Amino acid sequence: MSRMHLRLSLPPRSDSPEKDILTRPAELERWVARLPMLNVGETTLLLSRQLTGLNRMGLEDKPRLRLLEVLRPPVQHVSRELAKGYDGLPPPLPDKARMVAAQVRQLAAEMAFGYKLIAVNSTATGLAQVDRAVLGTALHRAIRYLTELLFRSYELYSPAPEGTWLEIHQLYRYSELLGITDTPLEDPLNGTLKQVSIGKQVTVGNAITFMAQDRTTTDEAYAGDIIGIPNHGTIKLGDTFSEGEDLKFTGIPSFAPEIFRRARIRNPLKMK
Repeated sequence: MSRMHLRLSLPPRSDSPEKDILTRPAELERWVARLPMLNVGETTLLLSRQLTGLNRMGLEDKPRLRLLEVLRPPVQHVSRELAKGYDGLPPPLPDKARMVAAQVRQLAAEMAFGYKLIAVNSTATGLAQVDRAVLGTALHRAIRYLTELLFRSYELYSPAPEGTWLEIHQLYRYSELLGITDTPLEDPLNGTLKQVSIGKQVTVGNAITFMAQDRTTTDEAYAGDIIGIPNHGTIKLGDTFSEGEDLKFTGIPSFAPEIFRRARIRNPLKMK
């Protein structure tokens, strides 16, 4: 097969894009640095507007990828902060909590839109002509945000957008055709591994703490905490996690026997 045909849901292209949408990575980085991160609500609205505008503009793949990568950290930050407002609440969620959860889901959908645009654009040429570095990152990120979209939909006890599972399978199949499923990719937002791949990714973004009957998602764990990490068999007994540092195990230390002596109590009635 020389080409891949993708059937993905994409936002409509706007003929008159908004003028204040930033399309230069350097300008966007400065804009992100000035975001009021302590005001999560305002920052969420600003990020949503910027993402929506970019996803409806015609851009080259490399600049679009750089812009999306700049937006990933603040999007992750506000998503986690917003999720604290409804994590652990019993279903059905109150109206206000449902609105917040819907905002988090919409952010994931817009991030997925951006990376899917790069994937679809790449199908215009043959597989031999695609930029595997750009496309590999875009495919990995698109799959990652589509799976988050599924997770956020389950949190709301509402159906995921139609065709989400099909899109994930299509993107993974595309990665297989390109032979890049196990190619290492840099992902600074992955708190467990310094490098990930499309086929072998381990993420702890949805770790759950257990306390009696309570279940709560968490970003931190300490010695003695019991946490659950959803995975599909990638984590096994004996696996060790770190924040990125290299770990080396030399085995259990063994010691040679030294001098042993037997001690006897001459008079057990005498004691201190």
